[in-house]
Amino acid sequence: MTDTPPKPFVERLRDRAARSKAAAGGRNRAAFLSAKPDVQAALDDGWPVSQIWEALVEEGRIDFSYVWFAKYVRDLIRKPALAVSIADPVQAPPPAASPPPPVQPTAADDAPAPEPRPRPKRFHHPESPDMKDYL
Repeated sequence: MTDTPPKPFVERLRDRAARSKAAAGGRNRAAFLSAKPDVQAALDDGWPVSQIWEALVEEGRIDFSYVWFAKYVRDLIRKPALAVSIADPVQAPPPAASPPPPVQPTAADDAPAPEPRPRPKRFHHPESPDMKDYL
């Protein structure tokens, strides 16, 4: 046997996850969530999503495609109510608003509806065409 102690379990898990391709989606989402505060601040300052992605890739903070980055920005920052988060417990929907009051009829509603426009007459070919009409 060797005299070196085995790696801690957490390090072995980290190494295994780095080698595994099956959990890439979860790793990508986790990487995005770790950078989310910086992404949010940059978006609030008016920076384009593409430049934010380029900067994070250059820094090595993320290593997935721009398409997925833009999807995470859309789902987790711009439309957070639609995203499902494991950390957020399921919440009951907000109480329904009271129904709007009934619409009171006005004098314009009492007036009769205007008659529809007549349909145009259809063209009928004559049974015996006059050749002078074609010249």
